[in-house]
Amino acid sequence: MVLDTRGIILTAAHVVAEIHPSCALTVLVPNDDWSRALGFHAFSVRDCSANEPLDLALCHIRPIENTADWSYLRAATAEMRTPLPGSNVGITGFTGWGMSPTVVSGRIVPPAQIYRRQDGCYCDFAVSVTSHAGMSGSPILTNDGKVSGIVTTAGTGKFRGITFGTTLERAANFLNEAGFVATASHTADHH
Repeated sequence: MVLDTRGIILTAAHVVAEIHPSCALTVLVPNDDWSRALGFHAFSVRDCSANEPLDLALCHIRPIENTADWSYLRAATAEMRTPLPGSNVGITGFTGWGMSPTVVSGRIVPPAQIYRRQDGCYCDFAVSVTSHAGMSGSPILTNDGKVSGIVTTAGTGKFRGITFGTTLERAANFLNEAGFVATASHTADHH
């Protein structure tokens, strides 16, 4: 999720933590019409700060090849309130299966509660949909297109078919400490 058109993104902390030091992490930003491979612009990921218990990371990105690529960044509209149980939401992410995003829809699973993963991270929402490998860090979108959270894990075992994550509401302190002013609902790059 692009928080700020100056190159600040929010993703799952385990996405950036698992990168081997000799590898470079990149983000592909689509052009305005979301065309296939030729329409993507590569940005390098650097300078990440993480909140491990929430499994969230804020990172700075920079264009790799062309400084004109800054113009393709679009800040998400953030929704700092947690969707109500039963609310329809969507998850959009790149799974590595192609150059187009994967989009899945589901509902916030009632009752809303905080789930603790085996690795100690906390998730404060669940969605009745299976997310796919590569969707960690993907935004959770409300019906009106606002980002209300970030996918942190797919359910397994008795939780198969459920996706877990952290809401922006729960992440407000982390975001504020990093300089992102969290309000009830706003376009993310206006501080």
